Amino acid sequence: MPSEFGPGEAAGDLRVSVAPVLELQFGLFLLRKHCIDPEKWVPEWVRDVHREQPGLVGRLETFWVAPGLDELEGQPYRECGELLVAGYRSGTVFANSVSSFVDALDPTFAAAPGVPALPSEPPGVVDLITRRVALLGRDARLRESLVNLVRELFAVIEPYWQKFGQSDAERSARDIAARARAGADLRLLLPGNSFVHKDAYQAHIAAARERNELVVVPLGLAGGGQFYWAFPGLVIVGVGVESADREARRKERAEMTAARMKVLSDPTRVGILMELVRPSHHAATVTELASQFGLSQPTVSVHLKILREAGLARPERDGNQVRYASDEATVRSFVEAALDDSLGADTR
Repeated sequence: MPSEFGPGEAAGDLRVSVAPVLELQFGLFLLRKHCIDPEKWVPEWVRDVHREQPGLVGRLETFWVAPGLDELEGQPYRECGELLVAGYRSGTVFANSVSSFVDALDPTFAAAPGVPALPSEPPGVVDLITRRVALLGRDARLRESLVNLVRELFAVIEPYWQKFGQSDAERSARDIAARARAGADLRLLLPGNSFVHKDAYQAHIAAARERNELVVVPLGLAGGGQFYWAFPGLVIVGVGVESADREARRKERAEMTAARMKVLSDPTRVGILMELVRPSHHAATVTELASQFGLSQPTVSVHLKILREAGLARPERDGNQVRYASDEATVRSFVEAALDDSLGADTR
C-alpha cells in the first residue's frame, strides 16, 4: 500500500485513522466552498478564517485561475485533488505531521509522478488533476507558490486542529472502532456519510474492505462534511464528527414536515380550513360547519382540534358560543414552514 498509516484503530477488517493531512485537504475544500457559496453551511472556523485572513483565502481561491485550471465544465472545482495525489505518491497521506506532507510536495511534483487510477472520480476530474500535476511538474515557480500557500494555510488552520479538531477526531475514531468490533455494518457505523449508502459506491467500498484497503477517517474540522477517495490499494471514507448530529437533525426536520403535511392530508379538514379562511366568511361554530359539510358535530370537533393544535384555527368566544376562524397569512406561514423543513439546507 503506497501510504503510511499514522496512529489509528484496527477493528477487524476495518481501519479507522485520524489523518491531519486529510483534515488540511478537507479544510482547503471548505475554504474554497465558502468563497463560491457563502450562503451554504460551513463550520464556524471556516468563517473565522475568511474574516481574519481574506488575502490568504483569496490566493487559494484564485491560484488556478491564471493557468485556466480552476473550472470543470464551467463550474469551479473546489477540491485540491492534486495535493491528494502528491500525498499518495509520497506516502504521506497518513503522516503524523502535516509538515512532512508539505515538505514532500515540491520533490514529488518535480518528479512528474503522473496520476494513478482514481476510480472514485469522474473522467473530467481525473483530466483536470492530471493537467494540474503536469503543469506543476514543469513549472518550479508554480510549485514553490503552491507549497508556500499550503504551508501558510495550515499555519492558520493548525490552531483550530489543536484546539478541538484533533481531540474530536480521536474520540470519534475510538467510538467507530469500538462499534466496528461488534460487527456493525458500515452503513450503520457512518449514518451521516452518504457515500456508503449509494449503490454506485457500495460495491467498491465493500471490496476494499475485504482486501483490507479501506480506511475510515473521522474529520474533526469538517463539521458534518464527508468525502470518498479511491486510489490503487487504498480507499478512504472521510466522515465529519458532526455527521451523525446532522443526520439526526435531518430526521427531526422530516418528522416535523410529515406532521405538518398530515394536518393537510384529509380533504374534509382542508375544506373546513378553506371555509375558515374565506375573506367574506364570519367565524363559524361547530354546529354551522357540521351542517355545511354534512358531518356529525363530533367529527367536526376532531378536525377543528387538529387544526387548532397546528395553529391553523383559532377559537373566538361569542357569548355562550365558540366560533372558529383562520386567515391566509397563517396558512401560508404553515405551508412555507413545511417547505423550509423539507427543502432547506442544514444551517448548523
